[in-house]
Formats: sequence, structure tokens, C-alpha cells
Amino acid sequence: KEFNEAILAVCSIFHIDLFDRPDLEPAVERAFTILVATGERSIPLILYQLKEADFKVQMQLTRALGQIGKPAIKPLLKFYTGSFDPYMRIFALYAMGKIQAPEMASIIPKVVTAMDDSNAEVRDTATRLLGKLVEHLKPQRITPKTRGTMFRALTKNLSDSHSTVRAKAVRSIGKMAKFGFIGPKEKTLAKKALGSISGKDEAFAWDYAYIVRAEAEEALKYMD
Repeated sequence: KEFNEAILAVCSIFHIDLFDRPDLEPAVERAFTILVATGERSIPLILYQLKEADFKVQMQLTRALGQIGKPAIKPLLKFYTGSFDPYMRIFALYAMGKIQAPEMASIIPKVVTAMDDSNAEVRDTATRLLGKLVEHLKPQRITPKTRGTMFRALTKNLSDSHSTVRAKAVRSIGKMAKFGFIGPKEKTLAKKALGSISGKDEAFAWDYAYIVRAEAEEALKYMD
């Protein structure tokens, strides 16, 4: 009980609006450091708080879960699966994107499923998360079948109705190429798709959203 009360007291500091009180930023960072230092023991209470808190607090809590790292993976997956509120799923995905550990490979199937969610922001966050995973996981630790599933899911999201999702899909495909997650065959397919998006093919059917075209130009650098 005393531990829970102490954690709640620490988390209450995150309600401070740093735009109004920038002088209190050291206090907020100190509270954040203390929360992370409590480690695995505080995870259930952090997740409980996540449901009740305002946006400022939620951002600090998800950042803390990311810093706690490996012990937070399974609780976050359980929290994600059990949440009907899409915004809670978004925060869970966002927090997982902050964790760098080999064990994060286990969440790939869940992330791929989230990339096809009915909520656009869930799709957006999941598509971004797949790219974040590619940055720190080693391709040889991921089976060719799983890498293929990842690539196909990203390719599908190139046609998403929301430009932000398409942009994240393009960026994540670029990361798959950059970090060795796709081979020559997939690079050829990606190069063709990205060329179409940026208007470099004969059809001139480029994506209307500048952000998507800009991401395609960047991703194309890794396709040769």
C-alpha cells in the first residue's frame, strides 16, 4: 500500500504543465527517473494510471514503460489485447516502440495484426512501430517467413486511405531495406511501388500527399 501511494505521488508530478511552468522541468524529470528506477514492480500501477490520466501524464507513463524495458513487454501486450479503447492500444504500441530488446521480436505478429486495425491511429502507430523494431532487431534472428509477413503488411498499407499511415509504411519499408530485412526480390517490388508513389514511373500516378512522396524519395535510396 505504501509503495502504491508513493508511486501515485510521483506520478502526480506529471500533471505539471511545463509550458506554463518550465522552471519545474527538473522536478518532472526527477519524478520520471524515480518511476523508472522502481522497475517491474510499478508496471501494473503505471498501466492502471494510463487509463485514468490526462495526455501529459500518459506520455510520461508510456515513456517510463519504454525505459523499464524488457519486463514491460508481456504486461504491455496483455494491456493491448485487453483494451477496447483504441487510444489505450495506441499508448501500448507507442510504449513498446520505446523498448529495445531481442525479446521484442515476439510482438511482431501482434503488430502486424494491429496494422490492419479499423482505427487509423492504431494502424499508424503499429506501422511506425514495425519500423522501430527493424532498427534494433537483427534480421538473422527473424525467420524469413516472418520478414515476408512484415513486408507484405507494409506493402498493403501503402494503399491505406490515410496519408499518415501510407507515409509510415513507406518509411518502414525503407528501414527494412536499410537494415537487411528484405532481399533483392522484395527490393525490386518495393522500388517499383515507391517509384509509382513518387511519380517516377510512366503512369505518373503519384501519391497526392507530399509527406508520402517525400518518404518514398528517401526510402528509394536503400533499394539498390
